[in-house]
Amino acid sequence: MQWQLTTDYSVLSGGSVYGESGPLKPTQRFWNLKQLVPPRPGPLPCL
Repeated sequence: MQWQLTTDYSVLSGGSVYGESGPLKPTQRFWNLKQLVPPRPGPLPCL
């Protein structure tokens, strides 16, 4: 859907985009979408 690609629904904020300074950080929309992704089978990746 086209409305999901607008700045009002961004998954990241900051980075001097649209007047927000500071490093990029996930928004609440990021965490909401992350809950919808099924977990991968197998061991967790080492970060």
